[in-house]
Amino acid sequence: MANLEGRYCHDILLSLMINGRQKKTSLLRDISKSSSMSKRADELEKEGLIRIIPDNFDKNSKWVELTEKGRTVAEFILEINKTLQN
Repeated sequence: MANLEGRYCHDILLSLMINGRQKKTSLLRDISKSSSMSKRADELEKEGLIRIIPDNFDKNSKWVELTEKGRTVAEFILEINKTLQN
C-alpha cells in the first residue's frame, strides 16, 4: 500500500486531478524544488496511482497522469480537505 504520508504525495495527486495530464518536469518543479520529488512520483507510479508516459516527440520528456485508482484517492483527499476547512 502506498505511503501517502510521504512529503508532496498529496500535492502531486491533487495537481494532476485539478490540472490534468502534465509534463513531469513542470509538475514536480511547480510543487517543490526538492530533490525527492522524482522519488515521490516513482513511488506513486509503483503503487498504481499515477502513470508516467514517454513523450512521443521528445525522448527526454515524460507526461504524468492519474490512473483511475489515483483519481479515486485524489477525490478522497479533496473531500477530506474540504471537511477539515469547515
